[in-house]
Amino acid sequence: MEEKKNEQRELGRDEVFAEIKEVIESVEKSREVAEAGSKHGLKRNPYQTLKEKGLMNPDFIISEFDKIQAKASNLSSGERDVISKIMMMALHNAAVKEYEKINKSEDPEPEKPQDEGGIPKRKRTAKKAAEKK
Repeated sequence: MEEKKNEQRELGRDEVFAEIKEVIESVEKSREVAEAGSKHGLKRNPYQTLKEKGLMNPDFIISEFDKIQAKASNLSSGERDVISKIMMMALHNAAVKEYEKINKSEDPEPEKPQDEGGIPKRKRTAKKAAEKK
């Protein structure tokens, strides 16, 4: 039986860049849907502030995330949180896609059904006639 090698792979800038675009688009769509369902509109938030400033683009988010990690950012804490969350979501999505791409060629064994607790389900057995009475 061969052991799988635990190799660390780096995500490319293009992959993360594309994921940041997707995250921004999904946030915009969900905000539009929420705004359409609201009677009075939505309150302003740090995301909207960044968008109005024209800072919601992948280049700015990547460069500002580096500044946030170095604690050298001049943005408000809410704006820093928005950028950090967008970046973390993009990195997670890119890593998941890379993982799926790597494991696509391998044929995994089918998983046994499990309940929420992670314990395999037991087969149900019919009660005997004597136990029913």
